[in-house]
Amino acid sequence: MPRPTTPKPTRRAVLAGMSGAAALTAIFPLPGCSSQSGPSGTETIPLPERLTNRQEVVIAMDPSKVTTPFDPVKGFGETGVLLFNSALLAADEKNQIVNDVATGYEVSPDGLVWTFKIRTDIKFTDGTALTAEDVAFTYNQAKEAAKVNLPGFDTAVATGTDTVELRLTAPSSTLLYTAATLGIVPKSTYSEGFGDKPIGSGPWKFGHYTQGQQLILERNDDYHGPKAKFAKATLLLVESDAALAAAQSGQVDLACVYPGVSSQQVPGFSLASLPTFGCRLISLPCVAPGAYEVDGQSVGNAVTSDPVIRKAMATALNREQIVKDCLLGYGEVAFDIFDAFPWGIKQETASLKDGDVAGADAMLDQAGWAKGEGGIREKNGTKASFTLLYPPNDSGRQAIAEAFKAQMTQIGINVELEGTDFTSMQDRNRKDAVVLGGGRLNPYHEYYMLSGTMARKKGWSNIACYSNEQVQANLEAALAATDQESANRFWHAALWDGTNGGSILGDSPYLMVGYIHHNYFVRNGLDIGTQRLHPHDHFFQVINNLNTWDLKAS
Repeated sequence: MPRPTTPKPTRRAVLAGMSGAAALTAIFPLPGCSSQSGPSGTETIPLPERLTNRQEVVIAMDPSKVTTPFDPVKGFGETGVLLFNSALLAADEKNQIVNDVATGYEVSPDGLVWTFKIRTDIKFTDGTALTAEDVAFTYNQAKEAAKVNLPGFDTAVATGTDTVELRLTAPSSTLLYTAATLGIVPKSTYSEGFGDKPIGSGPWKFGHYTQGQQLILERNDDYHGPKAKFAKATLLLVESDAALAAAQSGQVDLACVYPGVSSQQVPGFSLASLPTFGCRLISLPCVAPGAYEVDGQSVGNAVTSDPVIRKAMATALNREQIVKDCLLGYGEVAFDIFDAFPWGIKQETASLKDGDVAGADAMLDQAGWAKGEGGIREKNGTKASFTLLYPPNDSGRQAIAEAFKAQMTQIGINVELEGTDFTSMQDRNRKDAVVLGGGRLNPYHEYYMLSGTMARKKGWSNIACYSNEQVQANLEAALAATDQESANRFWHAALWDGTNGGSILGDSPYLMVGYIHHNYFVRNGLDIGTQRLHPHDHFFQVINNLNTWDLKAS
């Protein structure tokens, strides 16, 4: 199976939403310093000695992004930041899949057996050798734990000290991406509490973790890849306002911050606004009320189930305005969830007009949605009015909801806003629209969102209840493909094949706004390396290449 072409880092759209301040729980003194030019080039800001001697780098990060267990089998590292463990494959700085523990792999003609050859020179941090038995054990444990995306996986078998077979019940081209994120654990020492003090073969050894306060990483000098330049990395777990304060006082070297504080001036630091393929979008239930139930949950919406309504809203939506006003300009418009990906339809959506109110009005007029009292449209006794849910603790999503409501009023559609928690939202997410966030490199995310089989599973899979026979056929063909080029062709066709598709060009089950940025204040003089395009997961992604961080050449 040839390696896939994967997205290159380019500008993407923005995340907004502010966390409340928290007290900085660990403050590091700044003993001995060297000089470093500030952001304007006119002031001299001292560098801490711990940096200049490469003893320690200190990072301020949202505590909600760093939680136990640090166990790959239970999902830690699924977004690509493994830290303590190595995987069969890896994503490089261009998000291209490359070898890691594996030296290569083959896929059987029927797609049911993936055979990996693995390195024999890798050791876990407890000194034991990493073998094919450890790989097989990891995958079998992951299947049992059911926390890792393993569609079609049946069992893993070590057929030699350096050979392992991953056997499937049905072809699954997305296994390639799982193989790049599932960290290998040692069979001999793995136990229920493994994630509290993990043992691995990655670039970092587990040092210490205090919940809600700090995580200490120690360099793994036996790592088989590029060894960390700093002996230690300390993650101070503080919220955005406190992270900003820690940067302003010079007590950290990188601060993860939300856009709401990103305009602040921090002497000796520069703002890095890094692109992601994390997205902001609005789900629109595509079935009429009473169509079916999902585990007792009612589904369907009398308004959004009309494809003309969905198409009109997608046409009228002014994404540029939302990125500018709601997301504070840290972002980029996108018309489809998968525009950033190699299988996406960015070329096809490039000609679309943003914020076309006149075009949307014409669609609705022609379809018989006439404006009535208060300018709200109506058809066959049904008013063009529906509820949009959003999490009230996320100011970015709330701002998107409010802007969307105002924009839809322009075309005679009334949107009732309701902020609620995710538990309540999950009970209603198949009958009410929802402001969503998400984004994973793995193309199974597309299957998750567009497959009709997923529409009948409670939770967050395909909450638009979207179903299209031709789209489903293309999704299944993509999964069944035995080479990545063919898989990408079918993933693309499921979005738009010229006639059908689960995108804005087709049935518009989701209204895409754009991709989000992750914002960081970085100390001048600190080189955070070449960052690969980040997935949805906030902040933590910046340390995906922590072992390559260094000081800039003077």
